[in-house]
Amino acid sequence: MFKVVFFALVVFVAASAQAKTFSEEAWARARPTYDAILKHPFITGLASGKLAEDKFIFYLEQDARYLNCFAKALLVVAEGSSAEDATFFKKEAESSIQAEKGVQDDFLKRYGRKISVGMAPTNTAYCNHLIANVTLGNRGAKVAALLPCYWVYMEVGKHLKKVAVTPNPYQRWIAMYASPGYEDSVRRVIAIADKLAKEVSASEREEMLSAFERSVVYEWNFWDAAYNLEKWKP
Repeated sequence: MFKVVFFALVVFVAASAQAKTFSEEAWARARPTYDAILKHPFITGLASGKLAEDKFIFYLEQDARYLNCFAKALLVVAEGSSAEDATFFKKEAESSIQAEKGVQDDFLKRYGRKISVGMAPTNTAYCNHLIANVTLGNRGAKVAALLPCYWVYMEVGKHLKKVAVTPNPYQRWIAMYASPGYEDSVRRVIAIADKLAKEVSASEREEMLSAFERSVVYEWNFWDAAYNLEKWKP
């Protein structure tokens, strides 16, 4: 009797683990890195409003370069997607990315700066990671690699909305990523990733998880690079 109950329990636990959606498992794996992001001085500086302007300007300049890469990656993903998903990704590459650039441009005009710098090392590595996944990865990994840029920013935006001081010089940046409209886009990408994860093999699903995890780490590195005004070294 004991053996039967024990076996049933093992089966139940195994089934529960398998019942996890891709997004649930991916976020659980990446949670320690996300928690580290919230503690990073760049993010706490945004919350306090005391982040040095030169660090934020560096971030804006790098993010503008990154978004060009991100938009290209979205278009590649669109090519291999269903008609409905392709329309969504193409729209994201055009309208949503432009909205983020609009906020960047407003901040840079305020500081009297233009996008004139090249891509920093971390930015270059992150973009290469995205392009490699959308060109060489399985169809699920293509979306999984892009998902953290959406999801992490949404969570950071919502977190900052709760804890940031007001007035805050970075309020408009925070509001953009904490907006319901932005969350709608994020939830759509999460749903697409979960759908694709059900259609791929176990090894391909693991590839999706790895791509997601690596992108979350790059998100931490991106803010760290901005905080330290990262430069290329000989």
